[in-house]
Amino acid sequence: MFDQEKYFLEYKGNKATLRDIPWDMKLFGFNVYDLSLDETLRDASIHEFLSTIDDKARSLKVDLMTTRITQSNLHVINALENDGFRYIEASYRPFLNCSDMFFSPNDFFSISLCTDSEVMSISEQIGDMFKFGRYHQDERIPNKLADIRYKNWLVNSISVDTQLVYKCTDSLDATVAFFVVDKVSDSEAFLSLVGMMEAFRGKGLASSVWKTMLCYIKDRGYSKVSTSISSHNIAIFNLYVGLGFSFPEPELSFHKWYK
Repeated sequence: MFDQEKYFLEYKGNKATLRDIPWDMKLFGFNVYDLSLDETLRDASIHEFLSTIDDKARSLKVDLMTTRITQSNLHVINALENDGFRYIEASYRPFLNCSDMFFSPNDFFSISLCTDSEVMSISEQIGDMFKFGRYHQDERIPNKLADIRYKNWLVNSISVDTQLVYKCTDSLDATVAFFVVDKVSDSEAFLSLVGMMEAFRGKGLASSVWKTMLCYIKDRGYSKVSTSISSHNIAIFNLYVGLGFSFPEPELSFHKWYK
């Protein structure tokens, strides 16, 4: 896969990690780095610390820096915005304890593992399925490249040991949806990438499809299911609310351009 370079930064007790995003750099054709900040940053020195980070970013020839910060951490958010970061989205990571599932699978649908060739076939049909993704919200990144990013994500899941790709099919064996499931631990499954095929959207099937998949995961011995949702995707947000997922405090995503 890809190797990442990491840089550990510190200034007057403030700490951060800067790492390159090689898969995005290869796709977009410019240098993309992610900034992970210690959320206990000290008010008195935060602006000087961000200046130190800027110096490092320029030495690395960073074009785009991304970061996430908890929504309630207002003093850090204010500092980021003053430093040139711009808000992109709120990112939720809802979860559901399998013991709280009070629904049953729909017998009209079946869940099974995808073969590699089926994953490749589905990837060719993604199109703008993930148009609410954070890179789609940044006007400086072409939507077509953002679409390809998700296609690559699905294809790359074939070679990740901790990921499995499942398909949901109907009674005619047509693929209705797909689910990339990450094994976080023996007890938790993470839905890292999910999507419904275009022919089945807008027909009121999503709740039944997702319930069938969640029951399948529960039957595999997992006690918790989690996922990630963009605040821009209202329909999927409401779907997970209706399924009984709990929503911890979201993280806000920010982008800063240097080019």
